This record gives sequence, structure tokens and C-alpha cells, in this order.
Amino acid sequence: MSGLGTAPLAGPWGWDEALRFLDGAVIPVRIGAIAGDGAPRVTSVWFAVAEDEIRCAVRPDSRLARWVAARPRVGFEVAGERPPYFGLRGAATAVVDPGLGAAALDAVIDRYLGPADVRLAAWLRSRAGSEVALRLRVTEAESWDYRGRMSGG
Repeated sequence: MSGLGTAPLAGPWGWDEALRFLDGAVIPVRIGAIAGDGAPRVTSVWFAVAEDEIRCAVRPDSRLARWVAARPRVGFEVAGERPPYFGLRGAATAVVDPGLGAAALDAVIDRYLGPADVRLAAWLRSRAGSEVALRLRVTEAESWDYRGRMSGG
């Protein structure tokens, strides 16, 4: 089975660098999924890395959860919006997992909010029982890094 660190990886980074990037990237993952009407849609959600997967917490009745339950093959991208551009993108099989919803929610709250916003964290955690984990099992990935070329180096 492939996953983060074992799936085929193209581009300038090896998996060690790609995993360091994901660990330090406190930006949303963009997930491309096929909607009910057959058109692709992109949704941005908070993520954390756990057990060789990208994990998110979503509402079970969210469009994203419904889309991936119906068509689990997705695309993903983690990249900033300002130059110089660099990041990781690829394909994954998405699994909606109710059993890991609370743990995934705790992980993303700790990652994105930390101790800074106690009120928002408390409100989000009050919904933990009704969250599901969205587990992205990466099947292939590609890194790109334009920092050298865009910074004149």
C-alpha cells in the first residue's frame, strides 16, 4: 500500500523534504473531488499528517464528504499563494472515517489554532462528536519548487 513517504514522488524533493514541508505548512490542503453533477470541485480544508496520511475533519453532511464517499479518487495540493511558489500535489484515495473524526478535529485545531484562539477551539471541539475524518491515502505525488529561480538565485 502506498502513502506519504512511499507513494511515487516526482519533482525536485525526496519524501524527507516533502514531509518536512507538509509538517511546517500551516495552510489548507486543496482537495479536488467530483461533485454529484460530475463536475470537479476544489475545497480547501485544514489538515494534519498522521500515519502516512493527510487527515482532515469535516461534517458528515458536507458536500466534500458526500462527494468523496461517492467517488473516492481525489486530487490534492498544499501550496502557498505568494511567490516564490513551491508545494506538493498529487492523487489520493479518500476515505470518510467516522471513528477518527474527533481525533482529526483535535489535530487540526492544535495545528492551526494552538493556544491562540481558545474560544474558536472550544466551539469547534463542541462539535467533535459529529465530525468525520477525511483520510487521504496518497497514491502519487509531485513536488515543485521555484524558490531558486524566482528569487534570482
